[in-house]
Amino acid sequence: LRIASVKKSDVKRFYNTLADEKILTIATIDNVHTVLHQVFDLAVDDNYIRSNPTDHMLKELKQSHNFETEKRKALTIAEQQLFVDFLKKHPQYNHWYPVFAVMLGTGMRVGEIVGLRWCDIDLEKGNLRVKRQIARINGEVVEAPLKTKNAYRTLPLAEDTIAVLKEQKKKVGSSH
Repeated sequence: LRIASVKKSDVKRFYNTLADEKILTIATIDNVHTVLHQVFDLAVDDNYIRSNPTDHMLKELKQSHNFETEKRKALTIAEQQLFVDFLKKHPQYNHWYPVFAVMLGTGMRVGEIVGLRWCDIDLEKGNLRVKRQIARINGEVVEAPLKTKNAYRTLPLAEDTIAVLKEQKKKVGSSH
């Protein structure tokens, strides 16, 4: 269809097909919607169309299909402690302890942790700089810039996180 001829009913039919025929998950449909909405917003800005036919369509789809997105819930302090204690005590999993301890201690994302280098960490000052991430782009794992300007940041480190990092540095050396 030409962009000027796309109607809300076309978008609704498209989203319903994706959902009803189980072509995509609701999370993926949400991603598709994000892209389409931006494209149609640009068409509105450039005066190709008067209104965005994707406006409110994802909300309608979720309501009509009773899609409930499960609210994410942060681990309690007790749950965090139980988790790291499990990692520490089980030889099969204890190599993951430093990664999760630093993630819990800093709030860093997985890609940011994987992209962390020893040169980003100042154990004397007790902080680390988030400067890059590791991401999968077109099926390839690569070092990538962070998604937003605010994602570049310096994080303070708690004493227990510093201790974990010092122990890890002793194990692997600073060349890793």
